[in-house]
Amino acid sequence: AVLWRAGDECSYCVCVLEGTLHRMQPSRKAGSADRLACIAGPGDFIGFLAMLNHFPYEQTVLVPEEAEDEDEGACRLLVLEKNKY
Repeated sequence: AVLWRAGDECSYCVCVLEGTLHRMQPSRKAGSADRLACIAGPGDFIGFLAMLNHFPYEQTVLVPEEAEDEDEGACRLLVLEKNKY
């Protein structure tokens, strides 16, 4: 599942409580696949600086397929919405 895509307006950030998220760096070449830039784990905040500075997201963030299954290492997040602060 995709949380947000590179270039989207930043409306929230997340803190990983359990599991992992993958941050994907967009390719500079048209038609090329994005590359894995970071694997975020418990305690990591993702999207915080974009939210704080009112920038669009620079990277696409997604929940890896194995973390989408509730029974096996599900990903749990704390979501901080920009419009609440």
